[in-house]
Order: sequence, then C-alpha cells, then structure tokens
Amino acid sequence: MDDLTARAQRQDLDNRVTAINMSMFEMDFQPESFDLIWAEGSIYIAGFQAGLEQWKSLLKPGGYLVCSEVSWLHHNPPPEIRAFWKEVYPDIDTIPNKINQIIEHHYDYQFSFVLPKEDWTEGYYNPLEANLKTLEQQYSNVSDALEVVTIFRQEIKLYHEYSNDYSYVFYGMIKR
Repeated sequence: MDDLTARAQRQDLDNRVTAINMSMFEMDFQPESFDLIWAEGSIYIAGFQAGLEQWKSLLKPGGYLVCSEVSWLHHNPPPEIRAFWKEVYPDIDTIPNKINQIIEHHYDYQFSFVLPKEDWTEGYYNPLEANLKTLEQQYSNVSDALEVVTIFRQEIKLYHEYSNDYSYVFYGMIKR
C-alpha cells in the first residue's frame, strides 16, 4: 500500500488515487463511489457471483469492474482436477459460463483473456512454493495452517499436471 501511495505521488496522481487497506467484507463506501474496481485475485474470496452482486452497488453507472477469476479452459476437465477445484472453489466454471454470469448480474461484458502460464508459475506458484517450508516451520503446531500448506502443495502439483485445463482469466465489464 505504501508503494502504491508513493508511486501515485511521484506521478502527481495522489489527488486521484487513494490506497485503502480494509477487509473486502467490511467496506463502508457510499453507493456509486467508484469509476473502476480492479479485483486481481480477490473476487475468489467473495465468490465470483457474490462479488459481482456486492460490488455492483459501489460502481457508478457506466463504471468498470475488472477481475481475475480461476476458470476452466474447456468443458471437460479430468476428474482429479475437477474434484480438487470442486472442493476448494466450487464457483470455478468455464469462460462462456462466467460471461453469462456477468450478463445475468446486469453488466455489459467487454473482454476476457487467459493469463499466460508464466503468471501462474513465475509470478505465483514459484514464490509460494519457496515460502511453504518456512510456513510449515513457523506454524508447526497449528493444524489449520498446516492443512492450508498441504492444499497449496497439492494445488501446485495439480497445476503442473493440468495447466491446459484451467487458468486465471481476466474479465472486464461495465455496470449497466
């Protein structure tokens, strides 16, 4: 957050960009406060459709919502990867179905694109994997934490096996 604020100041945008650190479940902004909501990797926490619905009231008419969401790349992923995602994130769906959900929630769909595999590996899984051993040691007596580490290890393994079946996809839309 401090980095964002400093970058905005350096670019003389601090009168237009304000960094706020708060829970996405406790946002107390006035309705129609934003021209843009950029939700990179965070709509997953609320659930895709819940996030679309909850955040719509925060956007001005004609405001943009851009979010990344884990999505199936085709209609028939193998049973092992389907079972994993059903357990950890039941909202996963195909790109066409996500687009239909966008439209059903009264947005005008604008675009979508699949993130490159390197974004998953170099930008996410490699740094995460490097930190898992430290987390295991730090939380060696916390069973819930160790369970999360196990899930992440499984996810990393499965991504390397099934990266042609799912990915993060950016979706762009405009509030009607």
